[in-house]
Amino acid sequence: MKAQGTARSWKIPLYAKILFYLFLNVLLVSLFAYLCLTRHFGITRQELQRGIAASPLRAVAEVITKELNAHPRKEWYDVLARYRDSCDANFTLFQADGKRIVGCRFKMPPEIKDGIANFEQAHPNPSEGTLNSQGPILAETTGKYAAFWIAMPLQLKRFSDGPRYLLVRSSSGTDSPLLHDSSPWLWTAAGSILISLIFWIPIVYGITSSIRKMKEATGRIASGEFCVSVDQRRKDEIGELGASVNLMAQRLQKYVSQQRSFLGDISHELCAPLSRAQMALGNLEIRTPDENQAYLEDLSEEMSEMSSLVSELLDFSKASFTEQQSSLESVSLQELADRVRHKETEGHEGDFVCDIPADLKAMAIPHMLERALGNIIRNAIRYASEYGAITLRCTSCRDYVNLEVHDNGKGVPEDSLPYLFDPLFRLESCRTRDQGGHGLGLAIVKSCVEACSGRVSAFNRERGGFVVRIRLMRALG
Repeated sequence: MKAQGTARSWKIPLYAKILFYLFLNVLLVSLFAYLCLTRHFGITRQELQRGIAASPLRAVAEVITKELNAHPRKEWYDVLARYRDSCDANFTLFQADGKRIVGCRFKMPPEIKDGIANFEQAHPNPSEGTLNSQGPILAETTGKYAAFWIAMPLQLKRFSDGPRYLLVRSSSGTDSPLLHDSSPWLWTAAGSILISLIFWIPIVYGITSSIRKMKEATGRIASGEFCVSVDQRRKDEIGELGASVNLMAQRLQKYVSQQRSFLGDISHELCAPLSRAQMALGNLEIRTPDENQAYLEDLSEEMSEMSSLVSELLDFSKASFTEQQSSLESVSLQELADRVRHKETEGHEGDFVCDIPADLKAMAIPHMLERALGNIIRNAIRYASEYGAITLRCTSCRDYVNLEVHDNGKGVPEDSLPYLFDPLFRLESCRTRDQGGHGLGLAIVKSCVEACSGRVSAFNRERGGFVVRIRLMRALG
């Protein structure tokens, strides 16, 4: 079959949009916090990095201290070289005055010397616990010999006059795993996102679920189903919107009911004068000379056409009110289809195929479903019988039954498909008395099917032809 409707353009769900703005909000808040710390409160990037790298640096310093104390001095270079390879940084042991003891050959930068001097002044006789709790001394040099420097005080058994300083040199603050530990940042980001989701997801879900239900309800209202209701208990604008949707549905239901009732009343009132006019016309034909009979025949044809229209209006009005007056029952689709086929195909010489399982049943109002199916088959015979066989087919799924009438005719223009079941709608090619009726046949079909709590749709077949599908609830047992 042809695709129903045009292809939908790609769209982003509201739920995804809100979550995207949530993550963007977390990112911007984090950036704002970083700028506040570094500019307003004067906390530098080095100080932040020092706090992050303090724990791993202290752990490495403790391990190196133990190894240096456990090995003779001649093996100290090998100990530091081993850590240089694993930590991707150069290690050198210095005295407080900047004199190298062992390790890579480079000079201690003035920034580190100043940091060590401040530490010596603040801790003239530091204990081992003080050294272990002291954070690293960091400095960053620029220019040709740009590097990142870290100094850690060590208490070695060989030196009793004070601590020695382990100087770590890295080409940048992100090269060495000792300095660049992304796990705190990742944990902070994950925690921020998790906390935000805990607060945001219930709000987002409440908003989007309410809007989704209103979308479904308004879609059903647009298709002509006015007995819908959405939750209006929310104490906000969405709750007010839900109340407005419910009020709109109620007023539309009342308006349509009054309109159909008025239509039925008018049609009923027209029946009596039309009958009297036809009787008077019959009497007039008896007394009219033969040369004037042609005028009376035209008038009689017009009266018959008017009588037929009023009769269809009455049928449409009755079908519109049946839903509230009748209850559904289990109906054998094969038996009902056989009755309709014999009645509608009498005198029709074309092929008619009925493919319905004998045990298939649906919930419906028998006479309403029979009228709907009869109108569909009558239309198929009128407009498509000359093009080939008409097929009545039925398929079922878990909860529904699809009753379909297929023909091999020319089909219907795609832009007319949405309006086929509207009252008084006729195709441009069927606006003559010879080609079409009054535009109420399919409207009656829709009213009858909806009275059976079903849905009716129509579409063109891909290889030519037209299909009208009735979907009903499947009867259990």
